[in-house]
Amino acid sequence: MEGTIEPAAKRKKYDGCGGKRMRVLALMGSPRKQGNTDILVDRVLDAAAEASAEVEKVMVADLEIRGCVACYACRETELCVHQDEMQALYPKVIAADALIFASPIYCYYCTAQLKTVIDRLFCLIKYHDDGTWTSRLEGKAALLVTAQEETSPETARFFEGSMKLCFDYNRMNYLGHLNCPGVLDKGEVLKHEDKLLEARDWGRRIAVRAAG
Repeated sequence: MEGTIEPAAKRKKYDGCGGKRMRVLALMGSPRKQGNTDILVDRVLDAAAEASAEVEKVMVADLEIRGCVACYACRETELCVHQDEMQALYPKVIAADALIFASPIYCYYCTAQLKTVIDRLFCLIKYHDDGTWTSRLEGKAALLVTAQEETSPETARFFEGSMKLCFDYNRMNYLGHLNCPGVLDKGEVLKHEDKLLEARDWGRRIAVRAAG
């Protein structure tokens, strides 16, 4: 779909140190463009770009992606065999140095659109005959960005806990969780200056950690 995955020529690229541009990919799970989660992600990416990273945001809710059907064909092919718009996303995920998983909190978890993408990343894990496994996500930095209507930070803890298990299984480097409670109306997060500043701080940090 046009405009869903940003063309390479339009991505923000900065290289203040003369070295490799670190790649930060945001998987944006909200179906609401310029909603609260989207605004936070943009702040993170802007700061990461200013810190010399190459950044890209994918609105996964705009993509036609089927759920995993547990066919296990990927055990042989090492990539998902289902031909949908996830195929365009795999190379971006593999090439990224850092991944941002972003979503509003729905029923104490992420949106169905982001969960579908997470499930389809299963094919990046290779299981070996000796009982061990390797992952093409290994070593990548990971950041969670969420927004929620409820005011208690505990509302997002279940999602964070399950994702931390996922990151650990894939041997990823979990950086942390930016969460803004108490926001529902579109753009309401703009009233939370502390969270906007925190988002920019995470952007600078993720650029550095991705490079490390």
